[in-house]
Amino acid sequence: MKRSSLRFMPREPKKSEVKRLRRTGYVPGILYGHGVTPLALAVSENDLSRLLAEEGRTSAIIDLHSGDEEPRTAIIKDIQIDPVRRRVIHVDFQQVSMTEEIESKVPIVVVGEENITKKGLLVQHQAHELEVKCLPEKIPEHFTVDVSNMGVGHVVRAMDIQVPEGVKLLVDPDEIVLSIVAPKRVEEEEEKVEAKPTGAEQAEAKKEE
Repeated sequence: MKRSSLRFMPREPKKSEVKRLRRTGYVPGILYGHGVTPLALAVSENDLSRLLAEEGRTSAIIDLHSGDEEPRTAIIKDIQIDPVRRRVIHVDFQQVSMTEEIESKVPIVVVGEENITKKGLLVQHQAHELEVKCLPEKIPEHFTVDVSNMGVGHVVRAMDIQVPEGVKLLVDPDEIVLSIVAPKRVEEEEEKVEAKPTGAEQAEAKKEE
């Protein structure tokens, strides 16, 4: 498990302060956790963006530093992104103990999708991440699903994912992660959804009867 470092500064939990921080290149956030008093803070937008690009948003253990204080060990629990500017506007950190299990979401990485495309098929994604419970140092960076040799009708469920020792999946083992389908089948499924009458349309039809 990778470990990163990030500097922060305490902030006032005021709306005017939040706006000022964003204008000056900082991302407002909060640090919380079991037995921890919530702390309003701010981190450099550039430093946070660099960390997210290198480590991802769910897998890195972060040592949060402020002045001469003892570093706080945390993970990123949630991120809010401006839908227009595509910039991080708020971040939640969860302080963790390296000896206590925590719940976290692990992204799913699909490899071999180009082979499926060459066959004229599609990979239909039902889940992009899976929730797990484990010690912080055991959180996987990602789960890998290789679809190279799969064919139409093949389904991958949560139970098919290779999970490292010490990591427990918190989702239904039968949950579908992805399936291999033919383009025509996808179109037919979409047409069925579009053709299905709404509740209002059904009520109107009954009135006409």
